[in-house]
Amino acid sequence: MEDVKELKSVLERVEGKLIAAQYMYGAMWFIAFLAVMALYYVLGAIVGFNSIFSAIYWIGAFVLVVWVGVMVGKRLEGLFASLL
Repeated sequence: MEDVKELKSVLERVEGKLIAAQYMYGAMWFIAFLAVMALYYVLGAIVGFNSIFSAIYWIGAFVLVVWVGVMVGKRLEGLFASLL
């Protein structure tokens, strides 16, 4: 009976860490989005907001954010897979 209680407490701690990791990886995704938006407004103020600049910037920013999202997703997937 003692082993069951110990296992339950260990699983609860692991579950808490997984939930925290999920929130942290979600925050990384959001920070990448905020960085892209902030850089757009800073560069837009310096270079000027024209259509060519916007098109090139948003294509590059989309690729960058997707790359960050894939990295975050792989790490989160690896974290969940390590528990199985």
